[in-house]
Amino acid sequence: WLEGSPKFADLFDRHLDPSYYVEQPARLGDLSMVTTLARERGTGSAAAASGRGGAASMVRAELGGASFVADCFFLTQKLIWVGVIPAISRYRYMMEVMQQVARSSQGEDGADDLLASMRRRGAAPPLLPTLLWDCTRAQLFEPSLAEDLVQFSLVSLGWMEALLSAGRDDAFASIPEYSLSNALTWLDFVIRGGQAVLVASKPLGVVMASVARILDRPAAVRSPLLHDKVVNLMLTMLGPQLDVSRRTVGSSLGRTVMLPGEAALVSAVLRAAAAS
Repeated sequence: WLEGSPKFADLFDRHLDPSYYVEQPARLGDLSMVTTLARERGTGSAAAASGRGGAASMVRAELGGASFVADCFFLTQKLIWVGVIPAISRYRYMMEVMQQVARSSQGEDGADDLLASMRRRGAAPPLLPTLLWDCTRAQLFEPSLAEDLVQFSLVSLGWMEALLSAGRDDAFASIPEYSLSNALTWLDFVIRGGQAVLVASKPLGVVMASVARILDRPAAVRSPLLHDKVVNLMLTMLGPQLDVSRRTVGSSLGRTVMLPGEAALVSAVLRAAAAS
């Protein structure tokens, strides 16, 4: 995908070497307590990866450090982890509060549990979470941000798939879990948020090749939680196909009702499953 473009032909091999996590602690901060994809504690334990820099090592030698491209890529991963992912968690919590408020107004049993708990803690009234939810949604789904993060998620997945294709499973002992979790969480969030077209407009083959390779190499990606996120992403992409009540609206024959881009996501997953 990217390597087919002259502009990015050497992106993965020349710039995005996993040894960055080991060799640039001053840029990424302390990662000693971060779990890697190989389930090792701390990126410094992956000394093997730092000895396989190849072209990336020559770039660092020439420039006196990591390249600007590498800085942008790996720092963006870290910033998504500490900024965007917590914002998604707060957004989902506020959505739960709003749903509780709606059920409470309809008199459903047990719907006041969360609101009562909030009042006991002296938390904000329902109006404030509603306003915060609106503002957070507007920010997270701002077109340029959402589009750029989808693109970046695909680059991250494509990078990991390229490492596995090259037999560099040992490099996953230095890659933090958040690098994969970020991509899976964001793609799932965008699709569930009704913006499937942002993902469907990209080369879906990159997504499916990456997740298939990850599931096929459990020794490289050992976290059951990440395996679960991979499966959940595929189920989210298949959501319109699995939601029978939604697909059978207005006709006994089952007229399909899908948002823009959803049919492409369903097709991508089914084609990948058929190929497997």
